Order: sequence, then structure tokens, then C-alpha cells
Amino acid sequence: NLFENLIALEILDLSFNSLISIPKDYFKKNMAISSLYLNNNKINHIDLFILQINNLIHTFIFANNNLTSFDFNLFLFSSSLVNLKKVNLRNNTIIELTNLDTPTDLDKNLDSIESLDLSFNYLSNVHFKFLFTNNNKLKSIQLNNNNLRYININIFNIFINIEDLNLEFNCIEKIEPYSFSSLDFLVELILSNNNLSVLDNGTLDGLFQLRFLNLSKNHLEHIYSDLFADLFSLLSLDLNYNKLKFL
Repeated sequence: NLFENLIALEILDLSFNSLISIPKDYFKKNMAISSLYLNNNKINHIDLFILQINNLIHTFIFANNNLTSFDFNLFLFSSSLVNLKKVNLRNNTIIELTNLDTPTDLDKNLDSIESLDLSFNYLSNVHFKFLFTNNNKLKSIQLNNNNLRYININIFNIFINIEDLNLEFNCIEKIEPYSFSSLDFLVELILSNNNLSVLDNGTLDGLFQLRFLNLSKNHLEHIYSDLFADLFSLLSLDLNYNKLKFL
């Protein structure tokens, strides 16, 4: 009952401690918390009911802990997260995201999220098919420093309003053509420090608003003539540290 009477509390910062777990009744529904910081602890489990507090919370920071998986039912059981804008799960040891491929009412709780950070984990596969179906506010996805190897056409095709996509420092060897073609408002795409040896025609099709493209530190030997055909707005193109022999 530590926080039971703190009904006016808006910001709760428990970061940089040695917490291992958070009991499900730690936070009360009558609390006015808008920002919850649990980063830099040793938490290896999140109870599914931990976020059943109020509809004011907009920032959930859970970076730098010891999570090995993240169950998105956490948001399903938290029906009041209508103002949640920022989710940060950076720098855990997450190897899988669970309960992403079953249609539920889950996505209704994520309509307001604008920023999702899953960087510095151990993800080898991600698919958001039923997760952000009704979200038209998500602007930024950070998936850098994971173990992604293959990008297919179904991973990002629901993020029609995303502006910033970071995929650097993965192990990406192949990007299926048209994987980004639905990202009409994408401004920055970072694909540096991967294992790309070829980008097929169609890989960058539809990115009419793209301004910054980083393909550095891959293994590209050749660039097809039509690869950049749709990049009318491009301001910066980084191709350094590849294996290009001719253009």
C-alpha cells in the first residue's frame, strides 16, 4: 500500500534501482500517474494487470531491464490506456513478442501510441499484423540492434503514417520488394550495419517523402538503376563502407 494515498501523483520515477518484479496491485486505479519510469532495474517479469490504473498515463519507460519476452496482452488487460503515447522497451533481452498474431480488441488500446522503441534486444522476428491496425498516430519505430534477418512485405504495411524507421545493426540479409511501399510519410529509413548484398528493384518503391536514407556498412556490390526511382524528396543518401565496384 505504499502509493495508496498518492492520488495526485502524476510522475513516478523508480528508475536506476534494483527492482526484480512489480506486484500487480502496486499502482491503484485512482492514481493520476501520467508518466511511469521503471527503466534500469532488474525486472524480469511484468504482471498483466500492472497498467490497470487510469487513462492519463502517456509514457511507459521500461528500458534496461531483464525481460526475455514481452506479452502484448499487457495492453489488452489495461483497457484505460487511451492516452498512451510512448512505449520504451529498449535494452532488455527480449527474444520474442507474444500474442501478436491473434485478432482481439488489443489494438483499440494502442490507437494513441506515437513512439515504440524495441531496440537493443534479441528479436529475430517481428510481426504486428493485429497490433496497430487502427493506429494512425505511430510516427517512430526503433528496431535497431536486434537479430532481424529478413524483412517481408507484411511487417510494416499497416504503419501508413510512420515517419522514422530504424533497422540498423541487425543481421538483415534480404528485404522483400515493396516491403516499405505503404509507408507514404516515411522521412527517415536507417538500414546501416546489416548484411545486405543486394536490394532488388521495388525495395524502395512508394517512398515519395523519404529524405534520409542510410545504407552504409552493408555488403552492397551493385545498385539497380530503378532502385531510387521514387525517392523524389531524398536529401541525404549514405552508401559508405559497402563493396560497390561501379554505379
